[in-house]
Amino acid sequence: MSRTTLPVLLAGCLGTAACGHGRLVPSDAAALVRGTDDAAVAFADGLRCTAETDAWEGKPGDLPASVAPIKVRISNDSEKPVRVRYEDFALVGESGRTYRPLPLIPFEHDARVPISPIYASDRFFVAPRLHDVYPELPSWSNPLPRDEALYAREYAKWGDTHPDRHVLREGLPEGMLAGGGSVTGFLYFESPTGRERGATLAAEFDRGGDAKGLITKLEIPFRVE
Repeated sequence: MSRTTLPVLLAGCLGTAACGHGRLVPSDAAALVRGTDDAAVAFADGLRCTAETDAWEGKPGDLPASVAPIKVRISNDSEKPVRVRYEDFALVGESGRTYRPLPLIPFEHDARVPISPIYASDRFFVAPRLHDVYPELPSWSNPLPRDEALYAREYAKWGDTHPDRHVLREGLPEGMLAGGGSVTGFLYFESPTGRERGATLAAEFDRGGDAKGLITKLEIPFRVE
């Protein structure tokens, strides 16, 4: 893939608690964070994104084996805000199958005990629909459009084991990342490792949040070992 068409590059992997059939590691084409073997970094359009493999440190049983936790950190050094939504991330297997991150909160949710994120953020504004869930985070002024059918389908993949409080607190919130800001958290993907020999982590970042075509895209390949 041409480097001129790649925006932000992510790397990700399966934590040991969720690796039922091996784990994802960056392929030789991945740009690694200096001094690491399992974290990658990339820059484009003023965006910097790192992602870590083997970063999950939860207790055994916190996550089902079918879930692959990927820790990401997104930094925005551009002048435009960047939209951060689960539906804009995917792992694309060599078979062509797409594996999505599982939403942490159902699209239609009742009032619940507020979540205090473990990881600090700066100039990050949570989606208005989730402000009751993350009251410590400032809310973005406009609603973030989301694919309701996709969210319902992907959230159902948690099955009867809904994410516990620790998983929720470690998760990446959805919202808008303003210029000069950063946000960190885990994305909990449906794991491809039992079906694929490799998968490409892909993300799209809407710069401006107005869907006018200011899209920064990324793709990075992984292999299963």
